[in-house]
Amino acid sequence: MKSPLALLLAAGAVLGVAGLRARAQDIPAPPSSVTVTTARPAPGITLDFPGGTIDQFIAALASSRANFNVVAQPADLGAILPPLSVRHANTFAFAQALDSLLQVDGLTLGGEWSSNVFTIEKLPADAKGGPATLTQSCQLSLELKQQSLDSILDAIRTAWTLDPAHNPDALRLKFHPATQLLLISGPPDAVRIALNVIHHLSVPPAEDEKPDRLAPAPVRH
Repeated sequence: MKSPLALLLAAGAVLGVAGLRARAQDIPAPPSSVTVTTARPAPGITLDFPGGTIDQFIAALASSRANFNVVAQPADLGAILPPLSVRHANTFAFAQALDSLLQVDGLTLGGEWSSNVFTIEKLPADAKGGPATLTQSCQLSLELKQQSLDSILDAIRTAWTLDPAHNPDALRLKFHPATQLLLISGPPDAVRIALNVIHHLSVPPAEDEKPDRLAPAPVRH
C-alpha cells in the first residue's frame, strides 16, 4: 500500500502534465506560409512643373524619379516651357506632348525614344533658309458652341496679319468636321498666335467685362 505522500506526489504530477497540455493548446500554431504585400510604384510619369526654363524642367524631372532622361545644349537651357502637370503618363505620350511644347519655340525632342533618352534640338530650317514649318491640332468643340467657324478663322488670320512683316499665306488653317479639329500649319510664330487666339476664345469673360444690357427705350405718350 502506497503512503499518503506518494499519492500526493503522483496526483501533483498528473495535474502538472494536464496544465502543460492546456497551455500548449492556447498557443497558436505557426502559419504554414507567410504572405507579404508590398506597394508597387505607380506606372508612368507623374510630374507637376510650374513653368520655367528647360534647365529647371530637367531638374524637376530628375526629382520626380521618372524613367525619362533629357539632354540639352547649354544655349537651349534658357528656353521657357509653360506649366506642365501629368499623372501616370505613358512615356511615348509624354514625349509627344513635350515635343509639341518645344516646337513652339523652334525646338524639338530628338534622340532614341525607345531607350528613354531624349535630346532637345533646334528645328531645321527649310530648303529656302526660312523658318521651320510646324503643324498643330486644336479641338474646337467648346469654342464652336459660342462662335462660328468663320469667326474663329477670321480672328486667327487677323491676329497673324497685324504685323505687316507676316506673310498671310504662311499660315494655313484647315478644319476637320468629323473630329472638330482645327489643323494649324506655319512658322512657329504663326502657330503660337493661332493657339493664343483659340485659348482666349475658350476663356469666358469676367462679369465686369460683359457688355451691359441695353435699357429699353422710353415710351413716349
